Amino acid sequence: MFFSVLIPVYNAAETLKRCIDSVLKQSCPDFELILCDDKSTDDSLQIMKNYAAMDDRIKILTHEVNKGRTAAHYDLNQAAQAPYSICIDSDDEIDVDFLKTGKEILEKEHWDLINFPCELRFPDGTKKFQVLESYQLHGDNMLMEYLQNRSFHGAWWSKIYSTEILRNTEPLTRKDLLADDVFFMAPLWYQVKSYCYVKTSRPM
Repeated sequence: MFFSVLIPVYNAAETLKRCIDSVLKQSCPDFELILCDDKSTDDSLQIMKNYAAMDDRIKILTHEVNKGRTAAHYDLNQAAQAPYSICIDSDDEIDVDFLKTGKEILEKEHWDLINFPCELRFPDGTKKFQVLESYQLHGDNMLMEYLQNRSFHGAWWSKIYSTEILRNTEPLTRKDLLADDVFFMAPLWYQVKSYCYVKTSRPM
């Protein structure tokens, strides 16, 4: 098993099937899929159970009370078993070759964090796809790079992480705040020693 795909879920019944399907359709099948239900009040948990009954790569964590997305991410990170992890939200989709592309890169060289281009889709139907040239960074002060470099967006999706770093990251807060990714990414970047941005012709 090469990857752990981690998805926090709260009242996501409208988008969850599309999200899970994008993971299960991966051209690289070498992964586990872990979902954390944060005490949803809709059909999210039942949807997860239906998928888990059909695919033994799927594992489900549940919260007895709603703790917020950051807390769900923390629990998912601790449960991950593969050497590398992908964090996506329950309304996201990943390209069919996301994991295959990542595995090909990581089999040649270890990276603490790999970042891929993503496409943002907005409620009005518009889309935004921004792609940069490929580049690589190594260093002992990557947190400052993260704080100063605008291309290092603070969202936890569109990236592949060293699972060891994810497990060792204590978020600055576990409260459910707007853009709570930032409170997780800052202490994570403090541990990163190698970073690779990979230009692709289509969003991952």
